[in-house]
Amino acid sequence: MTRGFLGLDRRGWPGTIVVAALIALIAVGLPMLNALVSPQRSLPPGTVIDVGRATTFTAADGWSEDVERTSTLEGRAVLTRGALSYLTEARPSTRSLEDEYARFADDIRHSAGAQLFNGATTFTTESGLTGISGSYASPTGEGVFAVFRSGDTAVRVLAKGPPDAMASYLGDVERMVQTLRIGTT
Repeated sequence: MTRGFLGLDRRGWPGTIVVAALIALIAVGLPMLNALVSPQRSLPPGTVIDVGRATTFTAADGWSEDVERTSTLEGRAVLTRGALSYLTEARPSTRSLEDEYARFADDIRHSAGAQLFNGATTFTTESGLTGISGSYASPTGEGVFAVFRSGDTAVRVLAKGPPDAMASYLGDVERMVQTLRIGTT
């Protein structure tokens, strides 16, 4: 038997080098590649976003879709513009619109540490869908939210981010909310 460096057999080295290279690729190369691929997908002007549960809205110009957090199977679409995020969720519900609003406001209060809530405002979208909206401030930012119901579907909309981003893009948020449709509304 021929011994090589440190008494090791040289015939097994090519296989060892291939295995080591594969391990290095998995451990270092794939995370680097993943970091290079953006989870954001730029949206062309006028893109209609399918949330799921027959719910759609039209994205405002300049927004991107967060493809990692968006799922029509889970009834969720997430858009971003700078530090502002716009979340729309569609889920089954038998509660009244007022009960859905109260529950969503409580969820925000508990998760965001909201300290200041502005009262609920009832409004109607371009498609005739009635919703209730509100806004809040928290130690980490500001947000506006709305709730809609049609048939057995409730839709929650939440836009949140730092005060400067909220001020800059509030018009976009309002336009996207106005284009919301559930089913045939």
